[in-house]
Amino acid sequence: MVDDSEIRQRAYALWEKQGRPEGSAERFWAQAREQLQAERQQPLGDASESFSGGIESNVAPPMPKRGSRS
Repeated sequence: MVDDSEIRQRAYALWEKQGRPEGSAERFWAQAREQLQAERQQPLGDASESFSGGIESNVAPPMPKRGSRS
């Protein structure tokens, strides 16, 4: 079961990504619930691949260590 607070957070992220359109709360709520339920049904390693909410992070990936050559 998906918690309402998780759905709310996902729906808000989807709504922001779409430019905050008015009058579409139900659509984003349903989309968020469907995404989260689908993620719960996948094996643990695949959950991050199914989310298409597009939440971006301002944290840069780690830099390679100096002196290591790949």
